[in-house]
Amino acid sequence: MKGVNTTKSTHRVAVLGALAVTAIGLMRDGGYYSPDLLVIAGLLVAAVVADWTPISRSDRRVALALTAFAAGWLIRGATAETTARAVSLSAAAVAFGAAYLLARRCREPGERVLATRLLIFTAVGVALLSLVLWAADVEPWGLAFDGVWRLAGPFSYPNAAGLFFALASILNLARNERSWAERVICGATLGAALLATASRGGMLALGVGLVVLGRRQLHAQTPVREAVKSLATGAIAVGVLYVGLLTAGVVGGSAGSGSASIDDRVAEWSAAARQGGDNLLFGSGPELDLHIHNFRGDAIARFAHNEVLQVFAGLGVVGVALLAAVVVALVAAMRDSDGPRGRVAVASLAVFAVGGLIDFSWHFVGLTAFAGWLAGLDEDDPSTE
Repeated sequence: MKGVNTTKSTHRVAVLGALAVTAIGLMRDGGYYSPDLLVIAGLLVAAVVADWTPISRSDRRVALALTAFAAGWLIRGATAETTARAVSLSAAAVAFGAAYLLARRCREPGERVLATRLLIFTAVGVALLSLVLWAADVEPWGLAFDGVWRLAGPFSYPNAAGLFFALASILNLARNERSWAERVICGATLGAALLATASRGGMLALGVGLVVLGRRQLHAQTPVREAVKSLATGAIAVGVLYVGLLTAGVVGGSAGSGSASIDDRVAEWSAAARQGGDNLLFGSGPELDLHIHNFRGDAIARFAHNEVLQVFAGLGVVGVALLAAVVVALVAAMRDSDGPRGRVAVASLAVFAVGGLIDFSWHFVGLTAFAGWLAGLDEDDPSTE
């Protein structure tokens, strides 16, 4: 009996400690810079080891796929002499996997509810602080882009902040054990922060997540009234806030700036494709500078603003295959997840995927850890096989 109590105590400390590490990682520039990204990933792995219990075959596949990708990316970085840059995406993959496994081990209903509430309150706290500092014109919590003062939050990058608030909004909408008023207040706060980022990518990702969430709600035979009510919470809050902020001139931008941004993205994607094509099998090396050509002339870009193309440029077809293996393992693990947390997992992964297709947000270790928690908050009790 004493051993059981000790195990439960260790589990509780490991989970709460890992949640605290995730929150700190979010506040430390999203865990983007060294040594923070290494410390965050290392502490999350330490929490997994401290709370070690047998895991299901499907979760083992997820862990192995993420480990293979992280190792392959680092090894290619070593051969291309770009290890210092390559470590960022590898650490992010490790952090995602560690948070995912810890979330899957929250098997008691009370644990799941507590973890969910702590994640939501962390996100709302970040949103409130970001809004206050953004409104006070404090850099880098707010940054000027194309004449628009955009909320960047602790990430110092509006698009990463937009993806974070989109993920948190999905979690807030799907969790219906809380009161309607609490969900509206949290949703309004997260929606305001998302809109203040003026991140079109974040808003697009949230839109995709809402569609996936709505389909999963109805597929799971959730009463139509509850499904509509859940989606209406976000729609009303975001709609009202968007009209208000648009009227105040806080969000929006010139058509010219949007066209320039699209042209930049296309140029970066083309450069990444060319770079990967130079060594189709193993890529040209992780995180090499991209030589782009657009209407502004020749330039150098650090990121492809598309994580799949970034992986293709750095690790070629092998890298894309390793990344695909991660996706397949996650989809297989969530195939039968129709409970509320299962819907969070599927919808949040859709949001996270969209964010990665249009930016370099997967390089933020704190953000990937947050996504890992959401992906692991499943309704089912994963038993060993």
